[in-house]
Amino acid sequence: MTFCSNCGNEVKQGLNYCNRCGGKIQGEDESESTSVAKSLATSLGYIGAAGFGVLIGIIAILTKSDIDPPALVAVIAFYLVALFGICFSILQMIPKVSGKRDQSRTTSPDHASPAQLDSPTTNQLEEAKVAPASVVENTTRTLDKVPIERK
Repeated sequence: MTFCSNCGNEVKQGLNYCNRCGGKIQGEDESESTSVAKSLATSLGYIGAAGFGVLIGIIAILTKSDIDPPALVAVIAFYLVALFGICFSILQMIPKVSGKRDQSRTTSPDHASPAQLDSPTTNQLEEAKVAPASVVENTTRTLDKVPIERK
């Protein structure tokens, strides 16, 4: 048996969420997230290496086809920007999948807890100075028959 880290309720084996509060139970997901992060890092290496290999092939093909040098530089620059964009987006996914967050972003001095909490106000409301008007005082008037004048 395990216990929920949010509410302390006893949770049966094999459950991913607490029956009482709905909180996520820590367990096997950590190893799964690290394996996903490792596979993303591996795929990042393969994509980078294959991307540079394709870049060399594109350069070889374009130089043999007698393309203008400014156009060649533009194609290479566009390809490199696209390749680095893909690699950067994969690199940004790795911390999200692995569960490791940037601690500097989560703790900031703007959200510091107060040194002492204010005590709650337990005063009762004052007695009403004027008696409240009746809610049903004028509502029965809508039930009276109203003569309809014909023209």
